[in-house]
Amino acid sequence: MEKNLPVDFEMADKAYNDHVIPFLSKLDAGEVFKKFINTILKIAMYGFLVYGVYLSIIGLFGDDGFFESLGDGWQKGYGGYLGGIVGALLSVVVSWVGYSMLKKRIEQLNQQSFESLLNYIYKHFLPRLIIIIGEILFLLILSVGIFQIIATLLGTTVFAPLAEMIPMLLEGNPYADMIGIPVCIGDYEDFVNSITPGVMAIITSFVVLMAYYISVEAYKYLIKLIINVINFLPKFAIPLAIRSKSGN
Repeated sequence: MEKNLPVDFEMADKAYNDHVIPFLSKLDAGEVFKKFINTILKIAMYGFLVYGVYLSIIGLFGDDGFFESLGDGWQKGYGGYLGGIVGALLSVVVSWVGYSMLKKRIEQLNQQSFESLLNYIYKHFLPRLIIIIGEILFLLILSVGIFQIIATLLGTTVFAPLAEMIPMLLEGNPYADMIGIPVCIGDYEDFVNSITPGVMAIITSFVVLMAYYISVEAYKYLIKLIINVINFLPKFAIPLAIRSKSGN
């Protein structure tokens, strides 16, 4: 047992050996940093699931809820009760899918080796983070497109609570805003214009996903380029130093 104080103090020595030394060893091995990053990502993972389920259920009820906003007729009236239930159930499924995707990506990141903190962040964490963001955006945009197509086929209003996570998609979309409630509205009388936003959203989701995957490749190329430049600098400096010494 290593001594902690200049004098014998068994309690301090035991605490030092049982807690301080193991913590420093884990710090040197990178376990502390990996666990911290892993914990933050897991919080986001569970947060996505809980918040998605919360929006899917709570958003149906209350004075500002989806059901309360319905009017008369099939499209925005009693047909909306079917659309509300279908949308809420599918949104719960989408929340679970997003959670599952995050869970797998976090596990893959946690399996990566730790050489140094800087190496772990730029080589493993940041590329994985870009992929995670891209895949979640893909899922959310895809789900809105599917909901819009379902709304068109049913000819009614479908509840799309997870669209709140991508407000940029809702802005300016005539089928995605009804009294502040994120919805998709189908219309048999204007079938083409009703289904087009859904198809475009699905196409956009794949374009966004490809863009993020390309971004990862561009990021890796940029990092490789920076590393090559850094490795070249010492080789470039040596001839200058020799030339300067010969000139003197």
